[in-house]
Amino acid sequence: MQCKATRRDGSQCKAPAVKGATVCRMHGGTAPQVRAAARRRVDDDAAATALAALVPDQPPPVRDPMGALAQLAGELVAAREAAAGLVARLDAVADPAGNLAAEIRLWLALVDRSAKALIELAKLDVGDDGEGLGTDQQRALLAVVSGVIDVAPAEGRAAIMEALNGE
Repeated sequence: MQCKATRRDGSQCKAPAVKGATVCRMHGGTAPQVRAAARRRVDDDAAATALAALVPDQPPPVRDPMGALAQLAGELVAAREAAAGLVARLDAVADPAGNLAAEIRLWLALVDRSAKALIELAKLDVGDDGEGLGTDQQRALLAVVSGVIDVAPAEGRAAIMEALNGE
């Protein structure tokens, strides 16, 4: 990628940008904050590429939405707990420039995704008595919601409870 900075004459710099950054070394590409942001971009791009390789272009239809939802909730919780284990083994929470470690960013993203999934689950168009769902589906839904609320962090638990109460 080409450097996005402009030269004194107003034209765009022709030098290549530092990998992951938007500017070349002459325009600040070696500054600690630029290098840290570039490293984050490179890491995020690598993670997105790896994830894209795992997800099919045309996923199969979900035949048992409640079962799939229960599985998703379990996977999110397991992933969050695994990321929490990585965070616990860190020597430092942030690098010298003050940027959060990749493991912490991953854990925070998983906490956020878990909470969002539960909030969407709470928005399902199901009456207070579970009308519209069969008995087995009601039990599965209750088990999923209860299980995830139990392990949700305090801030996520509050958002889930607000959504469940229609606030």
